[in-house]
Amino acid sequence: MKTFFSTLIFVLMAIPFVYMAYDVARDILKQMKEIVARKGRPILQGILQMFYQ
Repeated sequence: MKTFFSTLIFVLMAIPFVYMAYDVARDILKQMKEIVARKGRPILQGILQMFYQ
């Protein structure tokens, strides 16, 4: 039973970090989407050309 409580405490302490990491990742993904929407096509085409040469 002791291990159960220590695991529970560990999970409860880890939740805020997971939430913060999720928030940061979501922000980064949003920014990446905006960048891709603005100038994504030339960049993607350049990357594809690099791979296919």
